[in-house]
Amino acid sequence: MTETIPVVPWAPRGSDASVNGIIDIVKGHPGVSAVLLANHGVLMFSRSPVEAVQLLATLDEAAELILNARLIGGEKPLPNEAFGQIEQRMREFAGAEK
Repeated sequence: MTETIPVVPWAPRGSDASVNGIIDIVKGHPGVSAVLLANHGVLMFSRSPVEAVQLLATLDEAAELILNARLIGGEKPLPNEAFGQIEQRMREFAGAEK
């Protein structure tokens, strides 16, 4: 989950406006795995409850990292070469689990 999470405008919970807002956002973002409901919370879409919890944990961790980064001066992009290094470490960790 690296895409921007779309935000559904606020509407009373369960109202037609809320439901239609969710439908509009999902139609405008095919394949989206989560939406933020303004002033309410997050709504996840997945194939299973386990996958939904994993997605929610990822989203929660990302939000926490962003908030913490902003407390110390803002987000800083990683250099391009960092992505190859991260991918290599992920492969190493995956191999260690076998």
